[in-house]
Amino acid sequence: MYPRFRKLFAALTPAVAATLILALAAAGMPAAAQEVREPAPAAPSALLQSIDRAVEAAGKASQDDVGAAALSAGERADLSRRAGRLKADPVAGQASGGGKGRIILAVLGLAVSVGTTYYYLKFMKQQQEKEQK
Repeated sequence: MYPRFRKLFAALTPAVAATLILALAAAGMPAAAQEVREPAPAAPSALLQSIDRAVEAAGKASQDDVGAAALSAGERADLSRRAGRLKADPVAGQASGGGKGRIILAVLGLAVSVGTTYYYLKFMKQQQEKEQK
């Protein structure tokens, strides 16, 4: 650490510690002072009602089987080809190769971060050695 900042950090350390302790204590005060009440049972929200309506509509649509009739002959043939491929190979059609690309990118990112850290530590050590001379 730089010598000119040592005195500043030494002076600020107790103040920072006291501020942190007071902030944590102040944050806990309202929670401790609040009386405990049992929550009232919540009425079904509009979102839950909307979900229920969508599920009911989907059930009715699948019973009517309107979706299959709306497909053209080419679309039905394409759908049947895809279904056949998926039975033979459950991961067919995945562009990333089942996650191999993500693993390679993760390993590459790890190597770059380790290399950068090594370079930075080496650079900092050289700077400290220059200052000590």
